[in-house]
Amino acid sequence: MSLDPLLEPARSKCVVDDVAVGLDNIGIDPRGVAGDLRPLPIGETDEADLAFGLEPVEELDGLSDWKASKVTRYAPRIDPDVVQPYRNVVDDTYRSSGLQKWVEAHDTGVAFFSPLKHGLLTGQHERPPDFGEGDHRSGIPEFQNPEALAHFRHCRAELQNRFAAQPEPVLHALVGALLSDTPTGCALVGLRRPEHAVAAAAVGEPLSGEDARWVRDLYRKNW
Repeated sequence: MSLDPLLEPARSKCVVDDVAVGLDNIGIDPRGVAGDLRPLPIGETDEADLAFGLEPVEELDGLSDWKASKVTRYAPRIDPDVVQPYRNVVDDTYRSSGLQKWVEAHDTGVAFFSPLKHGLLTGQHERPPDFGEGDHRSGIPEFQNPEALAHFRHCRAELQNRFAAQPEPVLHALVGALLSDTPTGCALVGLRRPEHAVAAAAVGEPLSGEDARWVRDLYRKNW
């Protein structure tokens, strides 16, 4: 089964909101797709659906966990259409867990979640933030580590310099690095404000292997 040709350019693209679309044999509600497709008007999802002229083509079985090793363990028993592992350029066990090998062998869709590590990797924090009681980001120790925040600010500056031709160089690099080795993949980017959706819609191209290695080495150097 194939999706409408409109979705073909969305393969291996960044996905905004909480939707993953773009595999040849998979279709999910198209609201929120970014990449080669135009950004969706905020607050106009019904109209956006009509503009795409698409409907979900089938239900999917998915498998998700914070640990890629657990996804790898249960994937053979569940045989999911899509897997959703935690992955970013700092916390990355996609290959070492064996999940990448399983995905490639079964041509399975992949939706990486938390590619920005809750915004930490974007390097926008000058000092440890106060997220307020109950905010899950308070449990991430790097947010309260001035040295870590300084490191990620340095990474941000380096990305802005290397990918200056891109409209969103930091997001382009952090998402593109994850897509560089996963043709059936996409990244789920959390959106808190309308401008986040605009930024996410401007990225989604996989980095070259050389650029992806450079980005990973940059973030892991001395850390």
